[in-house]
Amino acid sequence: AMLEVGSFIGLSSSFFLKLLQPWNGTLFSVDPNIPHRCFPSPRSFFHRMNPPSTSRLSSIDAFFASDSGSSIEGYDQQYNVSQHPRVVSSDYFLDRGLSFDMAFLDGDHDQTSVMRDFLALKPMMRPAACVIFDDVDKRVWPGTYKAVHKLKLEAMRNSSGTVLIGDQTALFIDRGLFGRKARTGRPRGG
Repeated sequence: AMLEVGSFIGLSSSFFLKLLQPWNGTLFSVDPNIPHRCFPSPRSFFHRMNPPSTSRLSSIDAFFASDSGSSIEGYDQQYNVSQHPRVVSSDYFLDRGLSFDMAFLDGDHDQTSVMRDFLALKPMMRPAACVIFDDVDKRVWPGTYKAVHKLKLEAMRNSSGTVLIGDQTALFIDRGLFGRKARTGRPRGG
């Protein structure tokens, strides 16, 4: 099973559903479905691209881990994020007996939010799972870039994972972080 945080209109979701198809893999997509850029209802496009009739897809209209979506550029200035209070956390998935082999993070792009989303994944990720980060670009998305580089240094320091950084994306491969139970729920030094 795979978790996607931030699906917008569903382009990545469509790709991941096709990728997971040979294994009959499932995708859980979390997105607040609030007006963004020129899309008044991103989920309407999402469901055209990814028919909700498939049993391999679950879409959840909510923020993940926190409602800090007000910090994202491009949201309709007339929209008040506090009008959309639904937030799902790891408890939402754990209470349903779900855990994940892979996650795709493409939610809020500031450094604090990227780190928060990554740490919020920890309780529901299986050992040896991987996390893909989108929009890793020092110039365009400096928050994502800084968070991924911070995570890479931390993973190298405590041998908890491997971080591979490519063009616009990065991959965290678990080497023990998801199996560890830190007292604070955070990686050491985090």
